[in-house]
Amino acid sequence: MHFCGKHRFLGQLFLTALLVLMGWGWGQAMTIAVLPFDDLSVGGNALNLPFTEEVRDVLREQGFQVVPAVDVEGFLARNRLRATGYLDSLHAVKLYQQTGCGLILVGSVTEKEGLKEGAVGFTYTLLDGVTGEPFFGGSGAMSLDGCVGILGLREPQGIEEIRATLLRENLALKKILTAVSSAKPTGLARIQEVTLSAEVVQAGQPVECRIFVDFLGEPATRIFVRAADEVIPFVAEGDTGFYRAVWSAPPEEGGYDLSFEMVWEETGEELCLDRLARFEVINTPPPLKIDLKNVRTFNQISAVKDQVLIVPSLEDSRLLSHWSMAILNAEGEEVARTGKDGNLPARLVWKGKNKSNHSISDGVYRITFDAWDQAGNRSRVQRTILRQSQGLSVNLTAVMDDNRPYLHLVPAPAQVVPVESWSIRAMTAEGDTLLNQKGDSLPARLPLPDTGRLSHVLCDVEVVDILGNQMTLHGQRVTLEKPKEPVKPDKGFSSWAWIEGNP
Repeated sequence: MHFCGKHRFLGQLFLTALLVLMGWGWGQAMTIAVLPFDDLSVGGNALNLPFTEEVRDVLREQGFQVVPAVDVEGFLARNRLRATGYLDSLHAVKLYQQTGCGLILVGSVTEKEGLKEGAVGFTYTLLDGVTGEPFFGGSGAMSLDGCVGILGLREPQGIEEIRATLLRENLALKKILTAVSSAKPTGLARIQEVTLSAEVVQAGQPVECRIFVDFLGEPATRIFVRAADEVIPFVAEGDTGFYRAVWSAPPEEGGYDLSFEMVWEETGEELCLDRLARFEVINTPPPLKIDLKNVRTFNQISAVKDQVLIVPSLEDSRLLSHWSMAILNAEGEEVARTGKDGNLPARLVWKGKNKSNHSISDGVYRITFDAWDQAGNRSRVQRTILRQSQGLSVNLTAVMDDNRPYLHLVPAPAQVVPVESWSIRAMTAEGDTLLNQKGDSLPARLPLPDTGRLSHVLCDVEVVDILGNQMTLHGQRVTLEKPKEPVKPDKGFSSWAWIEGNP
């Protein structure tokens, strides 16, 4: 994953030319968040928490204020970050905003056990919390074989005895920061504020950059911002000290660093400040998907008995500006809606209620889920569900057709979800079996033997739908009926019907 930038340079942020080398003040730099180190010895997304805690101890010895582990782990959990070694700059800035850490340390460790051949090695990257950008990295390694005599102590008995020494020798961050802070700022100007109208945009959308410059002497003759291969001049907003530049976002997706250039034509002096801000172009819709729980799926349609659990997710780590979910009935009318600014919720539950919190009837409904990223790209996912909150409901009739008797077993109008299995046994009043049959779908038209004297039959019936609702009946009397002329289509009328819930 690349480091895609997200910067919130607002009025309280004081930037000087020193920011080219260091985007935080010394006080902020003394607060550091250490993310759990990836354990490459195990592979995958394994973490080495004991090693991470030793890293924190070494940094405390150097005088750093270390963000508590529980705060770091809580941030990772809330933002669903698993691969900690590849923290993107958007989340790095977010971690800084929530904890005040001017520095963020990410890294990985590899350990090899063994009394003689044991070894441990690690690499790390230091991120600037204000900008989210990496600016320093390092590594170190030590083996049991090579440390005898170096430590000046007894021979170590395991790699756990050499970790602290390894870290103290290769993680001297305080010396690194002291060297960086000795850089001198320019005496020409100070940029005290950099504001972008949008940090994530689509291709072709306008991007506005506004800066406030405090000139220590004569103002620069020309001020430019450079974005990719485009050079855009700033226009002064009167004598306020503010300058404004507007351009169209480039067509290619990706992150774009902004550099600033100032020219004093009379003296020939120039000042170039690199990577003081950054924006990102995203043209593709968010890769949105939703999973439905507590449902049974058939033919790409999901059936639910009472409530449905909806789990939305994105297949990348981009941030969202808004999401919404609507429930539509079979006629396309909206019966319920919810939504919120920000990222997706972990889950949603729809209990079959409408906007007025009243229960709605069983039937076919469509879940429509929309999500917009911060660039305005929109995704929509739709799923159809069949809601069957009432018990299983079927109709059984016995009719004469062309002087032959038939049994008709059909779903009642209230039965929305399909039947999964059924069985029926028809008998004469004397107990002789006329029919014994099973099936996995309805309706069913079952011919009876023509005895010439049947007036009614006794039936044992068992029906189960795909949600597990079951209906059982024993010895039900069904009277044979001759159709009246003219024969009309069956509209659901039967000699008897039943509706039962789960046993």
